[in-house]
Amino acid sequence: MSGEYSEVDRFYCNFMAGTGVESIAPAAAVILYQNFPNPFNPVTGIRFYLARSASVTLDIFDIAGRRVTRLVQGERGEGHHLVHWNGCAGDGTPVASGVYLSVLTTRGRSVSRKMILAR
Repeated sequence: MSGEYSEVDRFYCNFMAGTGVESIAPAAAVILYQNFPNPFNPVTGIRFYLARSASVTLDIFDIAGRRVTRLVQGERGEGHHLVHWNGCAGDGTPVASGVYLSVLTTRGRSVSRKMILAR
């Protein structure tokens, strides 16, 4: 990120600081946090942690299992990462309200979280 944080980023960081989650993160290899806000409209933040650098993908799927978009693909360094999803498919068209899954895949392992888009 460029050093400029949105209101959602600042709120999310302040929220996470009070949960104790940060203190347990280094012990785990990969963590996909719950998106925030959830439910969301029009944008949400998806945060993940890597204990070491790895090649990762972060995909959004609809409840029927169809990939809606890919937000991240490639090597990421160790530490915390924040990605935003604007509720649009890969071609830029807005998707319908409903339940979606964020799926983080790395080292042959996938972790998912449910998200609710409320238009």
